[in-house]
Amino acid sequence: MGLITSIFRNIDAIAENFFLVRRTPAGIKFFSAITWLGEWKALVILGILIIILFWLKNKKRFIRPFLAAVIGAEISGQIIKAVLHRPRPLHGVGMENTLSFPSGHALIAAAFYGFLIYYFWQSLESRAKKYAYLIAGLIIILAIGFSRLYLGVHYFSDVIGGYILGAIWLAVGIYIHQKNSKKEEL
Repeated sequence: MGLITSIFRNIDAIAENFFLVRRTPAGIKFFSAITWLGEWKALVILGILIIILFWLKNKKRFIRPFLAAVIGAEISGQIIKAVLHRPRPLHGVGMENTLSFPSGHALIAAAFYGFLIYYFWQSLESRAKKYAYLIAGLIIILAIGFSRLYLGVHYFSDVIGGYILGAIWLAVGIYIHQKNSKKEEL
């Protein structure tokens, strides 16, 4: 475990220094807008709209799995932050008042936008549209994590940890949806 910790600390330091010397006022403004896509206020509003759309489009079977993925991700992220109690990097832009590991933005981006990718993949018939939503969703997810690094409010390992945990909760949501879909077929 010591070797892995040492490797990640080195990668974290390299990434932090890389972004620190490249930060510009225009970049800060741009990546602050990107990071907003992973803010809880934005995701609550988007989440409510998505649930309403699932309801109106008679796609109610996606609501519980979506909520399981997103709420499970948020709760587990908060628990891990409290247990590990990792402080934020020192040279970040703006004041963050939460702990660092895992990145909540990366975590929620993977679960939230990942589930939307899954929804479109399941719901659309056109391969071109499926791949368009897949690529757009992945760009959003990766851009949110990148924004956290650019702004210096997370370490590289925080973002990777957030993506991994978010992917686990995305898999839980997908599993719940597929299990419920098989029950409906019977």
